[in-house]
Amino acid sequence: MRGRSKAYNGRAIATLLILLMGFSTLPITNVSAEDTGDLYHLQAQDMAATFDSATELTTITWRNIDSLDQPDALDDFFNAVYNVYRHTEIINSQNVDNATLIAEVDACDSETYSVKYLCLGGANGSHPGHSFAYLVEPGTNDSFYYGVTTLITGQDNLVSTYDSLIINESATYDPVNESTTA
Repeated sequence: MRGRSKAYNGRAIATLLILLMGFSTLPITNVSAEDTGDLYHLQAQDMAATFDSATELTTITWRNIDSLDQPDALDDFFNAVYNVYRHTEIINSQNVDNATLIAEVDACDSETYSVKYLCLGGANGSHPGHSFAYLVEPGTNDSFYYGVTTLITGQDNLVSTYDSLIINESATYDPVNESTTA
C-alpha cells in the first residue's frame, strides 16, 4: 500500500510541474481599460450616472486616463480640474455652455499622490476614480444627462478647456430618470 501511494504522489507532482510549465509559456499582458480621446486632454473615462430614489442623490462616477503611451500627457494631472455638468439634453461641445455646472473636482491631489503616475485611473496607477453625489432638487420629475469636461492650467497660468465630450466615456448617452418628493 505504501508503494502505491508513492507512485500516485509522483504522478501528481509530475502533472503539477507540467501544468506549471505550460502556464509559464502564456504571455503576460497588462489588463487595463482602453482610453479614448486625446491623452493630453486628460478626459474623463468610463463615466456613469445613477439615481437613488431612497436618498434622492444622483451619483456620477468616472476614472482618470490609464495610458502610459504618452508619458508627457501626465504632466498636467496636478493642474487639471474636472467640471461636472447636468442638462436635459445629451451634453456635447455645442451645448455644454447651456448645461448646469454642478461640481468642480481635482483630477489628482498632489498631497495624496506624490507622483503623477499614481494618478492613473486603472491597472497602471492607484487612483480609485472619482465620484460626485448630486442632491436632486425636491419635486423633480424629469430625465437628465451628465458630462465631464477638463480644465488644465498650464505652466504659463493659461487655462485650457477640453470639452470634446465623448458619449459613454465623458458624457452619458442614456438619460438618468430622476423623481424626487416635493
